[in-house]
Amino acid sequence: MRRLRVVLSCYSCEPNRGSEPGVGWAWALGMAKRHETYVLTRGHKRQIIEAELARLSLPENERPVFLYVDVAPFFCRLKKKGAFFSKLHYFLWQMKARQVLNAQQLKADIVHHITFCSFAFVGFWWHRKEAVVIGPLGGTSVCRRSYLRLFSWKQRIKEFARVFSRRYGWRLNPFWMISRYYADKLFFVDPLMTVKMGKGPSMTETLLDVGVPKLLEDSAFERVPEKRNQFAWAGMLEPRKGFEIAVRAFQRAFPAEDGRPRLVVCGEGYERPKYERLVRELGLTGDVVFLGNLPQNELWQIMRESKGLVFSSVRDTCGTVLVESLALQTPVLSFRHQGAALVTDDTCAIRIEPTGWKASIDGFARAMRRLHDDTELVLQMGKKGRERVLENFAWEKKFAKMDECYRKLVSQREETKKAGS
Repeated sequence: MRRLRVVLSCYSCEPNRGSEPGVGWAWALGMAKRHETYVLTRGHKRQIIEAELARLSLPENERPVFLYVDVAPFFCRLKKKGAFFSKLHYFLWQMKARQVLNAQQLKADIVHHITFCSFAFVGFWWHRKEAVVIGPLGGTSVCRRSYLRLFSWKQRIKEFARVFSRRYGWRLNPFWMISRYYADKLFFVDPLMTVKMGKGPSMTETLLDVGVPKLLEDSAFERVPEKRNQFAWAGMLEPRKGFEIAVRAFQRAFPAEDGRPRLVVCGEGYERPKYERLVRELGLTGDVVFLGNLPQNELWQIMRESKGLVFSSVRDTCGTVLVESLALQTPVLSFRHQGAALVTDDTCAIRIEPTGWKASIDGFARAMRRLHDDTELVLQMGKKGRERVLENFAWEKKFAKMDECYRKLVSQREETKKAGS
């Protein structure tokens, strides 16, 4: 079977990482096994990427070629100053990525835009000779009014603007509408997005953008883990991740200090000082432990040893950490909404209806207490969770589906050329 020449646009790509960087890396290695693969990504991770490629010692025909794209250092420095400058950097990078690809004159068959996964801006892949694939795309999730108290007043204004743009304004976004028009295939993470924003069943499909890291598929993780008296929380320490809901629920679930488990917090963010003050005010110092950003293997070990992963996000397209937790045989406690509702089911997660502030805290508190008091339930849900993600979220299945998509698009183009000649 002919190997195609494929270009992946991966703004975020880094080995041994979760979230968007891990998604980009997974696609790079996965598609390189099947096709001659070129990856457009940022240059600041070049040393890490090249070192990992050297360590893996991949066969030449399975090794992706990375094309490093950088914008002016001035804009890189600005990127750290807030969301606006971060988006500006992303915009300029996408513009430069097209220029770099054009200069290569690769005569590729496919250009596939992958990260970031928001539909709001998906690059400048218009008027291309190659077939263009975009997605999987998310970005339509919004924060319910009940949880706006997590945000500052300035942040609430942004959330209101987001609600409008996601629900109604996407038709007014020229970059999205042009990209949608010129795309040969669109993938969305949410079935509702597929129906609402797609181009019909032949040109649009649903595909979640998360998968089980290859390392976690190893049979060593089939062994039933030993659970410590702790729960894990992992993510960016920012309002949309709902840490305050988790820590208030933790206090309500375990009001007495005797026998109280630990809540281990993995991650960093600008709200950390605020959350550390909240922990002190709630009298939980020593019981809620902030560990900051951790290497992937250390994070996995903490999750594996925990009775549950508390995923309290109030706005999230999807969470890679959910798939990792389930693969590690650790049950999930989450809201029954957005990406969490797609990744989990009731056999492997205790899911709380997002109805209101007090009800949410009570719901998470009951869920923590339930897992704390029932060791057998923890093990049972952990087993079901691993079975679910290995069956439904293995990367190889996603790669096979995308391989089929690529070949079909190229075949259609070749037939069109023959018919026109």
